[in-house]
Amino acid sequence: MMLVSRGRARAYAAVGLPRPARLARPRGAPLCTVAAPAPAPPVAVAPVDETLSVAPMMDYTCRHFRHLMRLLSSRAVLYTEMVVANAVQHNLGDLERWYGCTDGHEHGAPRDVLQLGGSDAAMLALASRAALAYPYSAINLNCGCPSERVAGSGAFGASLMRDPAHVAALCAAMADATGGALPISVKCRIGVDDDDSYEQLRAFVDAVSAGGGVRHFIVHARKAILNMKLSPADNRKIPPLRPELVHALVADYAGAGLRFTLNGGITSLTDARAQLDASPRLAGVMIGRDVINRPFYYAHADRVLYGCADARARAPPSRGDVLAAYAAYARQQLQLGARESGLLKPVHNLFHGEAGGRAFRRQLARTLDEHGARAAVLALEDVAAACVPDRVLSARADERAPDAPEREAERAAGVGVGVGTSSAGMDASHSLSHAERGVQSYVC
Repeated sequence: MMLVSRGRARAYAAVGLPRPARLARPRGAPLCTVAAPAPAPPVAVAPVDETLSVAPMMDYTCRHFRHLMRLLSSRAVLYTEMVVANAVQHNLGDLERWYGCTDGHEHGAPRDVLQLGGSDAAMLALASRAALAYPYSAINLNCGCPSERVAGSGAFGASLMRDPAHVAALCAAMADATGGALPISVKCRIGVDDDDSYEQLRAFVDAVSAGGGVRHFIVHARKAILNMKLSPADNRKIPPLRPELVHALVADYAGAGLRFTLNGGITSLTDARAQLDASPRLAGVMIGRDVINRPFYYAHADRVLYGCADARARAPPSRGDVLAAYAAYARQQLQLGARESGLLKPVHNLFHGEAGGRAFRRQLARTLDEHGARAAVLALEDVAAACVPDRVLSARADERAPDAPEREAERAAGVGVGVGTSSAGMDASHSLSHAERGVQSYVC
């Protein structure tokens, strides 16, 4: 039996789940019990094409950043920040903050995925049920975060990979709570600490697919080093990349109806295309930090990866187009009571690598310091007009090949590199001015 508190039962009712029955209990036992859900069958929902997806990143892939990315690509699948399932119970009156979703679905289906974190089946079921009120294409369980707060004291994230049967039960509970309306996927590493053999990775996939009905695995091609031996940043860099293991999964499960997405070390559309060409059955590639560092580069994604000459039946966007559309959205969000600070961060690197980009960031930071976040949001277009040359604002996304040799040479030399990143795309906050750190540190 699975034990839940009376408070959890009330939370279930708030989102339409049946209230767990009160049963006789021994002294000292929790007040309510519900039977653990049976493993869910494979979900018969047509999967969304995830040729390109943007990784879930804490403090970055908030709903405002996802709106910016939807202005750049109508096809990419966008993952939310990880929403901790236990927090949902205490925020049922403010779910828009956690579950708010982009509204552009030109291709007939939602293209955002909600990522949940947790290790309690009842809480994950509650959080999954709440997602039905929002236009998500799937729900993803985080089994890859190596942070001490998550995988250590939190006992979820990457630490879940050590117990595949429990992960299967969690996924089954999530699928049961949604009635099969949303597919459940898992994002994991190739291993944890010394449990990093290919046989162990296959055992994890076997257990979770058979017991949890999961048909899609997003695999970060590095193992996780836990117990505070490495920071989350180091866990993205120090463990060696082993994409060949993900390609091996694609080959080994070719007839099993499972899909695999490769994550880790992909920093350009050229890299993405190469990985997709290496395994034609690969479901897709997931890109993380590079999208944050230079978002406008990915305005080419629909053409390069999906073969769309014009995915929106209109001219490709310019940076000026994108900023104008985002500024209008930001003004609307201010009227709806959104936090001003969260609206600034998504456009911080919109002019990455271009003339006027650094001046734009500095002036935006100055406006923030002198007049506050609301004034900075309202001044986005004026700041860009004052700092960025017209030729940069008006240049269309398809006027220069995204991976032209001269572009790659500029990146390698660090020319025009955006604030907050080095030429290799790593954090370089030590080089920021005080005002620029203020903009960078805002959390969505």
